[in-house]
Amino acid sequence: MSVEKLLKDFEKKLTFGITTYSKNTIISYVDDVRLYLIKNGFENLKIEELFTENRIINYFEMLLTSDVDKYKKSSAKRKLSSISKFIDFLVDKQIISSNFIDTLDKKILLGNKIETPKANFIDQKELYNFTNNLLKELNSDHINYFSYRDVVLVLTLIFTGLRVSELINIKILNINFLNNEIFGINRKGWHKNKSTSIPIDMKYLQTPLMNFVEKTKQKNPNLIWLFINRKNEKLSRQNAYKIVKKLSNKYLGYSVNPHLFRHSFATSLISNGATTTEVQKMLDHKNVVSTEVYEHVNKIKKKYNLIKDLYKKNGTN
Repeated sequence: MSVEKLLKDFEKKLTFGITTYSKNTIISYVDDVRLYLIKNGFENLKIEELFTENRIINYFEMLLTSDVDKYKKSSAKRKLSSISKFIDFLVDKQIISSNFIDTLDKKILLGNKIETPKANFIDQKELYNFTNNLLKELNSDHINYFSYRDVVLVLTLIFTGLRVSELINIKILNINFLNNEIFGINRKGWHKNKSTSIPIDMKYLQTPLMNFVEKTKQKNPNLIWLFINRKNEKLSRQNAYKIVKKLSNKYLGYSVNPHLFRHSFATSLISNGATTTEVQKMLDHKNVVSTEVYEHVNKIKKKYNLIKDLYKKNGTN
């Protein structure tokens, strides 16, 4: 069945179903679902592949972090309601077995506008202090395995720019300290999966990651996943979000979305001389337009260089 046919049937269900909706509400619901399908490249995927848990979370992560100042929780709530209703419709059609949105933590999908900082990246000085506090916690004599895991997880997010879905799928065998890289990273793009490698930061990440891998091997030499829960199973996205929230509240004074570390990573790269194209490759953005959100850094750098040159011309340090 074509997507357009499904959307028309969905519209009919909303129009003639038991629950009564206004004409404008029905239009909004259908438009929300259509936009979701477009953003996820519906032409290349089966309908059941378009409505997986990872794709839903990635979509709302994009809504939450693409423009924090314009983000409206009420609009995101409606979009979530629209997609949930469409999944119910797909369940009735026996295309999908159940509506997993009912069991998801809505805070992960909708965020917390009050706690989210206004900037879409963390200031470098603030991030530096945050990192140092994390490293101090690692050096505590009384730190246990799972507290160590939490800190290494956040450090890995900060210094790789990975998405949470990519992070939790890292296997111990994917880490190569000889070449100083994490390879076999499964990228979760809109259209197709692909694998790539990420360099390991030698100053802040290499030693904590190396120690953590050794601790994990000592804990259980048969473990596959780098980040595990207390049942020795792969860590879930929800738990990863909770870890980020806990440590950011503790050392930043407010909770952040893991995606903010991705933005901060890109901002750091550009601030230190990387080009937009280079950052595009590191973040696995499909096109450079997605990366141009970081062009604000280039503008800041140009202003700084103008002021610096002005001081030089006037003989001032």
